[in-house]
Amino acid sequence: MRKISILLLFPFLLILMGLKYNTENIAVHDDWGSLVMELGQDKVYRAIAINGKNRLVVDRRPPDCSSYTLTMHREASKYFANNFYIDASAQLRVDSNPIHKVPASLSETKGENTTFISIETIEPNRFYSEIQNGSNLVIKLDVDGEETMYRFFLNGSEAALQRARKLCDRYTSIDDNDAKDTDIAGLYPQASARLLTHDDLVSMSKRELKIMRNEIFARHGYIFKTTETQKYFNSQPWYQPKYHDVSHLLTPIEQKNIKLIKQYEK
Repeated sequence: MRKISILLLFPFLLILMGLKYNTENIAVHDDWGSLVMELGQDKVYRAIAINGKNRLVVDRRPPDCSSYTLTMHREASKYFANNFYIDASAQLRVDSNPIHKVPASLSETKGENTTFISIETIEPNRFYSEIQNGSNLVIKLDVDGEETMYRFFLNGSEAALQRARKLCDRYTSIDDNDAKDTDIAGLYPQASARLLTHDDLVSMSKRELKIMRNEIFARHGYIFKTTETQKYFNSQPWYQPKYHDVSHLLTPIEQKNIKLIKQYEK
């Protein structure tokens, strides 16, 4: 009975969450679903499990479809009055497998009612294999010594994860010839399009490196904390300030490029 109800309600649950998605690409796999959705200018290939007001989300973004990000979305009963961000830690355990102790972070945006919990998978290949083949995932979140437990069923996770990966690969292969750096806004679109190298950065000034790094955040609508940086991006016609935290929107390529650019800024 539980599987039948999820099968019937899954598309409606996505609508209630306010997600923009392509209905032709939604599929339900027991307790999981897979779909293609748009976040701003980005296409995201998502496998998702829903347990009450909590969602476990595994996202892939082209062109690096081999990597994924893991987040948990926790819906609140009221809208947040302030922006909030805090570092945390988490323990992940699939069935009786060894526990993954990993860093995590919580972010909330004023006017919204969803807490985004970003989870860093230190051993992504091992964890990915476990959730494909397991039955239950338990997440124990520790925020300043206060622990909260979450559980997600993994029936159908393998089919959902594999389908999301295949959709991402197919999109990338179709659009490889058309995907140009110029399709991405900003002076340095390559920072969001591909992995940067030493040759890309070695001759750049510190100011140029700073703009390149901050453009990555700006493309996702990040609201900057410093007046100077915010003023600069306010002058860019493509910039649309929306969020005080965009860590859950950064692609694996962007995350790696941010770390590399910071090394050259020193």
